Amino acid sequence: MLGKRLDYQVEENKIHFFFEKEEAFLEVITESIMNVFVPYETKGHRSKAIEGEKAVRTDFEVKDCGSYVSVATKQLEARVYDGFYVDFYRDGIKCTL
Repeated sequence: MLGKRLDYQVEENKIHFFFEKEEAFLEVITESIMNVFVPYETKGHRSKAIEGEKAVRTDFEVKDCGSYVSVATKQLEARVYDGFYVDFYRDGIKCTL
């Protein structure tokens, strides 16, 4: 979709991912909520699922694991792959819809 990941940059609670074709974002809202966004039409985005200002100061770790970048809080981990494919894990178990 977006091509290979070229780089990423952490800015406060938002991680900017730079791909071959587009930029994308992952924002840590709380220990158990993360928002993912590709700005196809606008640079701003807030999911209806997290309306209002729910963001709180949350400790998280970002680590480049080679084939993916891990963004982890105490409760949730997002693994961001090339193309901005994102898998979520809770307690080491992949979350499914």
